[in-house]
Amino acid sequence: MLPEKKKLTGDKPYNTKHIQNMLNVVGVNLKFRCIIHIMSANGCRIGSFEELKVGHIQDMPNSCKSLRIYDDHRKEYYTFIHHEAVEALDEYLESRTKKGEIITPESWLIPSASDVNKPVLTVSIRIQMARYAHHDGVQEDEVKKRGRYQIQACHGFKKRFNTIMKSN
Repeated sequence: MLPEKKKLTGDKPYNTKHIQNMLNVVGVNLKFRCIIHIMSANGCRIGSFEELKVGHIQDMPNSCKSLRIYDDHRKEYYTFIHHEAVEALDEYLESRTKKGEIITPESWLIPSASDVNKPVLTVSIRIQMARYAHHDGVQEDEVKKRGRYQIQACHGFKKRFNTIMKSN
């Protein structure tokens, strides 16, 4: 009897221009440069950063790295990042080392801002990523649909990755 529910939003992926604009907005924030590069390179979910440790990353040939996502879970899988994402990751880890942090394989890849011994919370990444994604100029061609953006702030990366994989 009730009408069919309409999908709220989120069916479009980021394109390369969106990613470049977002990196411009992020500027020198190495943590979010790293997150953006990793997500656009491998399409992982934003929640994977809450469990990702430095030890889950392995060097691969051709300046690539593999990441073990959801370690020791039923849904564990491996994914890869290209050299541009590797450079952002290395730069971020180097900046943490320069600040005096001792990074071990058990260190969180993206630690909490208040305590490096705790992982970052997904909600804190999601909130900040939404600020960057909806900043003026990032989605300048974007028209809101029913008051919402058509590209989801975090899931747009996964949609981008899936779209690129399907087209190849």
